[in-house]
Amino acid sequence: MMKYLHDENINQFLPSVVALGNFDGLHLGHQQLIKKVKEQAKKSNAQSVVFSFYPHPAFIFKNRNNFKLIYTREEKLEKIQQLDIDLYIEYPFTLSFAQVLPEQFIQKVLYEQLQCKTVIVGENFHFGKGRKGDLRLLASYGKKLGFQTLGISPVIIQGEKVSSTRVRTSLLKGQVDIARQLLGEPYWITGIVEKGNQIGRTIGFPTVNLQAPANKLLPHKGVYITYIYWQGKNRPSITNVGSNPTVQGMNVKVESYVLDFDQILYGETIKVKFLKWLRPERNFISLSSLMHQIQQDEIQTREYFQSVT
Repeated sequence: MMKYLHDENINQFLPSVVALGNFDGLHLGHQQLIKKVKEQAKKSNAQSVVFSFYPHPAFIFKNRNNFKLIYTREEKLEKIQQLDIDLYIEYPFTLSFAQVLPEQFIQKVLYEQLQCKTVIVGENFHFGKGRKGDLRLLASYGKKLGFQTLGISPVIIQGEKVSSTRVRTSLLKGQVDIARQLLGEPYWITGIVEKGNQIGRTIGFPTVNLQAPANKLLPHKGVYITYIYWQGKNRPSITNVGSNPTVQGMNVKVESYVLDFDQILYGETIKVKFLKWLRPERNFISLSSLMHQIQQDEIQTREYFQSVT
């Protein structure tokens, strides 16, 4: 059972192998780093630790209204639980903590509180005041204090390194298939089903309307081939991310038509998993035009699922 700490009281009485980073998105590069932590912990008879921060530092230093999370706090916790580590630390990130010198962080937190035997970071990770802490500084202090430091090279896919920035860029372009490669799984959104305007029902395509978290990064507006994950099962679906201009919609919504499914899900928590871009969002001249287009979308979606099964 993974232990979860989310305040400054993180004193440990077991030796630790620590993965240090923001882990925004938990992409394949992060997963490789965490795999190395688990291997080293087993060799050292130590606990495996993932050390991250909350809120994301970007919310402290940037315009918090513009920055969106690849995975929300709850989604990130769920993903880390699946990685089978011993301890997940979500350390409070504040303006005062941002002023802590990297040397102080190494001494007080990593060495004294966590009793680290090994610290593992990405080669380009920076921390501490002015982002002056890095792999070289960790290695230098490790020699003085008696812990090992390892740097993990980035994972390369299609000639470019896997990074959170690349995941974000892919999603904002609607390239959910590329994001899927970088994350090692389909990008997903968790939310509660809310009652919509029910126009879909009037044209034979009832939809599931997801209330996405406000700080969640949504893919580019458009129509996607997706799964709706509910009660342990993936259900083929078509999802529109947008404002539904045909019916004078204003706010961005996540609205899914689930194939061969007629249950009411109001109030249920579901996931929408994005598999493939289908088409841009369009403003149709009538509901009948919209209905015809959804019929075409359904044909393409069924062909897609037939081709991958």
